[in-house]
Amino acid sequence: MDLTFTCPNCRQELEADAGGAGTDIECPECGFAITIPDPTPMNIKVVPAGTQAAAVVAEKKEHKIALPKSGAAVKVEISRPTPTLELAAKGADKTLRIRTFLHADYAALGAGAFDKAVSDFLRGVGEGNIHALLPVHYSRVDPVHKQLVTEFGVIVYHRG
Repeated sequence: MDLTFTCPNCRQELEADAGGAGTDIECPECGFAITIPDPTPMNIKVVPAGTQAAAVVAEKKEHKIALPKSGAAVKVEISRPTPTLELAAKGADKTLRIRTFLHADYAALGAGAFDKAVSDFLRGVGEGNIHALLPVHYSRVDPVHKQLVTEFGVIVYHRG
């Protein structure tokens, strides 16, 4: 028989064997100290016998972790597996990021400053981590001449 309960800190729904009631554990999501509650009609998870779900629950019971029945706090450590070397080499463990370069931001630095900034950034990110390069064309009002000026830039999607 299983108990279902919620972490009071992060609201993660948890499940434990009813035999572990009263045992202190840490929430696997946020690490908050929790005492497994006593069984009540509201938190007992019961599956009618003879249903397909009962077979699944019976199969799950073979894989349960037995918690000690002492009053001492038990530290439960659950973590994500480290990525395989192949995935790490491809950069799949890195998040997708965006960097925008606008030509107008580099105009005051002189000719070639925009090209140098973009080139230096791309070299630093590395060719294998660049997902996409997209040109940007936009219009803005020049505050000095009060004219509409067409500008350009580039958006870099990269892993990093």
